[in-house]
Amino acid sequence: MSHSASFALFCLLAAPSFSSAQPAASGYVVRTDADSIYLDLGEASGAAIGQGFTVYKEGAELKHPKTGASLGFIEEKLGEGVIRDVLALYSVGKLSAPAPGVQAGARVRGGPPCRAQGLRHPVLVL
Repeated sequence: MSHSASFALFCLLAAPSFSSAQPAASGYVVRTDADSIYLDLGEASGAAIGQGFTVYKEGAELKHPKTGASLGFIEEKLGEGVIRDVLALYSVGKLSAPAPGVQAGARVRGGPPCRAQGLRHPVLVL
């Protein structure tokens, strides 16, 4: 089994059951400094220590060519990290790698950054 397939299997096994899954909380980067990133995701939004997050920039809107219905927005991934501390109204995290494009006002989505491609460290090999 390839590393990508093994990691994908790990993500499925480690994730909560589908019946209890909740949509990922989303919000904004409030502040950044040398070692920390502050997010407006706190206890009330379900943020938890050890939870992954992805920082992204929202781009152009995508519209269906026939119906004109909005399909959402193009997203440019700026970075990802892990929440280290959670308070009532905000959380403090650490980015997994330097990301110069991450600054106050960038969008953030909570949830494990579970990817099968581009692994830096394989987690599970069967």
